[in-house]
Amino acid sequence: MKILIIKLGALGDVIRTSYFLPELNRLFPGAEIYWLTNSNAVDLLRFNPYISHILCTDIGDSWKSKEPINFDIIYSFDDEIDSLEVLKNLKFKRIVGAFLDGEQITYTEDSNPWFNMGLISKLGKTQADILKRENTLTHTEIFNSILHTNTTSPSFFNDKKIELRVTDKYLPQYYHLGLNLWAGQRWPSKSLRLREAELLIKKLVGIVFPKPLKINVLGKELQDGERLLKEKFGHDKRVIFQEPVSLPEFAAIIKNLDLLITSDSMALHMAIAQGIYSISFYAPTSATEIDTFGKGKKITSMTEDYCSYRGDADNSTLTADRIINEVKKHLRTYKSKVKSLDLSK
Repeated sequence: MKILIIKLGALGDVIRTSYFLPELNRLFPGAEIYWLTNSNAVDLLRFNPYISHILCTDIGDSWKSKEPINFDIIYSFDDEIDSLEVLKNLKFKRIVGAFLDGEQITYTEDSNPWFNMGLISKLGKTQADILKRENTLTHTEIFNSILHTNTTSPSFFNDKKIELRVTDKYLPQYYHLGLNLWAGQRWPSKSLRLREAELLIKKLVGIVFPKPLKINVLGKELQDGERLLKEKFGHDKRVIFQEPVSLPEFAAIIKNLDLLITSDSMALHMAIAQGIYSISFYAPTSATEIDTFGKGKKITSMTEDYCSYRGDADNSTLTADRIINEVKKHLRTYKSKVKSLDLSK
């Protein structure tokens, strides 16, 4: 049996879609699972033992086979024409998700729970936005219903050599806190405002942590906000500004954190997938949809355009003080657990 998953981006979506692979392997024992994606996402999938073949859409015709592959099932989870054009060159018995009906993008009825809330919704954008705001299910719950799976925990598979090399730099005598406060150009209002980011660091260094504090300011790419923060805090040995690294290295860094404070971004999904506690904040996107699997706290915008999926959504209520309050709550819980462990000895 041959199964194809089409999920090109965004990178965080690639990570959380991969959670379902163990369950698909259980449902279809011995199946070959192919994944069609963009080349920039390959390192997120390369080490996953449940994937038989990774195909790329943006490296010439590398995704095309000389002998056409007959897929038994295609799970198509992208909603852009360029992504769905590839279906014209594929043979398959069954499809679940988005596809092209002539030149029109549509989707199968069994994928309604996801696509009815999206840009290609058959119900129209206005109703899709209402459904998105009213939604009470996480991404995991929605996709379990579509795939007929029972995924209850996340997963992420990385290069063990890279993980070991990175771990050697994160000494256990420190409390390693990560800050990933920015987002890409598509969703600028996902980012924390620079003034709040600066205030957050000032307040964090004033808190008593269980161990001496190391703040790791993260970013897959160095952005303007990070540069400005580096000018202000670069002299403080407690604040480390991470240079750009590969995706496997970035994931390994996050795996070594005690806590990650983050926007709704790839870093958040890397933390969730690896069981790292996160405090995440949301303005244009849905916090409900994010499943932290019991290891996270979500802070949402209190403005009217929360979950509006507007790049310029008002994020002014995402403040350093709100984040600090959640950090303190988490530390109290952490200290209580440590104390109870000590008492049980």
